Amino acid sequence: MIIKQFMFYRELLAAVTLLLAFNVAGCEKMKLVRLYFQEQQYVKDQILIAKIRGAFLADPALADAPIEISAYLKDVTLSGTVDSRAQALQAVATARAVEGVKSVDEALIVKER
Repeated sequence: MIIKQFMFYRELLAAVTLLLAFNVAGCEKMKLVRLYFQEQQYVKDQILIAKIRGAFLADPALADAPIEISAYLKDVTLSGTVDSRAQALQAVATARAVEGVKSVDEALIVKER
């Protein structure tokens, strides 16, 4: 359901962007195409982040962990604080298992006890 909404709004935004750009005097086509593809990639990265967050929520060891997830061109970065090194490794493994992830950079900090 969320992915369908993303797809709808992505297409709507692309159409509005194209219409506005063609009505603006002096707008170059290459700038328009670049903007369109940047928006496409941003949406894909946001969908990837949502999939990873869903995988974390499905794992009891990671559901409550304050892990921040960012993505750029399918490269994922995990940051935040975790309770143990095992939890950090579990987060990396879970993120890598999500379809579409190219690489995972782990910047997690383990709490000292």
